[in-house]
Amino acid sequence: MSHLRHDVARRVRAAAESSAAEIGLDVSALPAVELTAPKRYEFGDFATNFALISSPVVKRPPREIAERLAERLAADEAFQAVDIAGPGFLNLRLSDSFMAEWLRMGLAEPERLRRLDAETPQKFLVEFVSANPNGPIHVGHGRGAAFGDSLARVLEAAGHQVSREFYVNDGVNSEQMRLFALSVRCRYRELLGLEGEFPEGGYKGEYVDDVARQILELHGDAHAEDGPEFFQPVAQELMLEVQRRDLERFGVVFDTWFSEQSLFDRGSVQEAIEQLKAKGFLYEKDGALWLKSTAFGDDKDRIVVRSDGRPTYIASDIAYHKDKFDRGFDRLIDIWGADHHGYIPRMAAAIEAMGYDASRFEVVVTQIVRFLEGGEVKQMSKRDGSMVQLSDLMDEIGVDVARFFYLMRSVDAHMDSI
Repeated sequence: MSHLRHDVARRVRAAAESSAAEIGLDVSALPAVELTAPKRYEFGDFATNFALISSPVVKRPPREIAERLAERLAADEAFQAVDIAGPGFLNLRLSDSFMAEWLRMGLAEPERLRRLDAETPQKFLVEFVSANPNGPIHVGHGRGAAFGDSLARVLEAAGHQVSREFYVNDGVNSEQMRLFALSVRCRYRELLGLEGEFPEGGYKGEYVDDVARQILELHGDAHAEDGPEFFQPVAQELMLEVQRRDLERFGVVFDTWFSEQSLFDRGSVQEAIEQLKAKGFLYEKDGALWLKSTAFGDDKDRIVVRSDGRPTYIASDIAYHKDKFDRGFDRLIDIWGADHHGYIPRMAAAIEAMGYDASRFEVVVTQIVRFLEGGEVKQMSKRDGSMVQLSDLMDEIGVDVARFFYLMRSVDAHMDSI
């Protein structure tokens, strides 16, 4: 459905084309109709400078063009009054019957009324947050969540089809997820009164204790001798539930939770590697497979498969973005944290090497959120548990205030949270 402003602009355009055709002009040469709010309410509901900007094309004085337009618009029941001001501005006042019809449509179909009809509607995939499932959503993630969801809403309101996606970094070979699993295992054993061996570089937050306690409640006490093969999938699924719950409370609902591990299970990573080999963009050096990313503007080539045969992060990311394009999306928008800024050129290079148009891929980088306590910056770390969770922020100030807080500053700027 058109927006009221678009409807008015369409009517002005129709009047202009009718007038231009009458004097033998090519209507395709006419400029677009621009509507603005008048400086004062008594001047009307909309104003347009169309007569002024079309004068060079029509080769008529702006005032004459304005008079022709006013004559035609006066016959349109949408307008109560059409007044000429100055050298050729038009002030438009809408009729009560026209406004009543829009009100009726709005009450009958409020959802449609909030969306425009895009001239060229596109399918967007907006991927954001995508936090590792080894900890809760914290205030840093909240910034990307607020921005990503708001961007998706704006695109939808503009008439595009938008899908929101959370990329779950759940690869079984992930060292971070292995350490999380071993940390949970340690706490699980301690709950059973057994000695727990805490891993070097493990996760110490209270939420780890909570996950261990849930595993004990849900799966019993028979897993003390099990390793990461049991604790990793169980612990990450419980953590994902916490993340999903907090994000939904924040007003962010994802259409898809896409598993990184699924790319390995389906053979998509190997398929992408073979495709790059066939295109001649992979080469071997020192026993590893390298991507010729410098051929596409990156500052150096990147390792895709290590010398021991293990894929690097970029291998699954290449397969993931290939999957995005193959699902039929016209535009991909990734929202990443500031620590991923240097990753953009290599990802764009990989996309181009795969044969896709890199201009259809865009990354928005959100800057760091610092938490101030007593005027001092509080260091936040997921591993030692010293972080402020998004749920705590929502408890303190509410969802609407929290979202507004994140959106009141550009994502390009650093943000302090008090």
